[in-house]
Amino acid sequence: MEILKNLNDFNAPIQAIEEKLFDVQKVQYPSPMEGFNQPKAWGIYKTTGGQELGTVGSRYEPIQPKEFLQSLISGVVESGLDLDISKLKYDEYYGGEKIAFTLPLETIGFKNDAKVDDVIETYLTFTTTFNGSGSSTLGIFSKRLICTNGWTSTKKDCYATYKHTINSNVKALIHANEITKIANVGLKNQIERFKLMNETQVTKAQQNALLEKITGYDFKNYKEAKHKTRSIMDKINESVAIEQRRTGTTLWGLLNGITYYTNHVASEGKNQQEYILFASGARLNKKAETVLTDVLVK
Repeated sequence: MEILKNLNDFNAPIQAIEEKLFDVQKVQYPSPMEGFNQPKAWGIYKTTGGQELGTVGSRYEPIQPKEFLQSLISGVVESGLDLDISKLKYDEYYGGEKIAFTLPLETIGFKNDAKVDDVIETYLTFTTTFNGSGSSTLGIFSKRLICTNGWTSTKKDCYATYKHTINSNVKALIHANEITKIANVGLKNQIERFKLMNETQVTKAQQNALLEKITGYDFKNYKEAKHKTRSIMDKINESVAIEQRRTGTTLWGLLNGITYYTNHVASEGKNQQEYILFASGARLNKKAETVLTDVLVK
């Protein structure tokens, strides 16, 4: 891996990550018995064997983790951004079905509506999957330090996806332009969106309407809901109230109420990072960001 050889200052941490990576192979399932047609389905396995990582169709092609690592490092170097590659972090989820690399960007901040210094760490995230459930992605992950809430933005200027096909995999392995655009333009736009959300007050009626759009639950008719639904609504309202006390009754407070719920309440008993990066926590955070930022453009 030529690019790694040129990064003498970072060889040790990158090599430590490389040693954790695995190779994958696509294996077609055999016929269940003689005389039956071979299934048009393939399993993705680690080359060392073991449990399958996923079942996929004929067009699905996995990206080898080591190629993905080489690509993102090459992309960061070619982007010319002042990023510390030695701080690159690697994680596996669901037994290796999904993997993620994260690299620190900027730490940003502003004084929120509650007159509290709001500090947010931002990261470039690179993910790929081997179970057929998702695309390869490049995006911005924000971690708010007041509450340790984290979420990945899926706004168009902060996020790129690549399907697991041969042509798309080639695109996913050319990161420099996307990295530059997301880390510069996307991050700058994201900061401005956060500040605008912080400046936008929300009434109780507006909050209920927005929460209904985000969750699908009818908050204005809380008393008519079934017990199980009310229990979930209670937890969401409690999470929003926690954030409003230290953030303000704003769109920013409401967004962080949802991310508090996904990070600290709904994820209880689960792997938190899996839940907010890949599972229903990620989907709810995405919906909240979409609904609340849409308010800003109206």
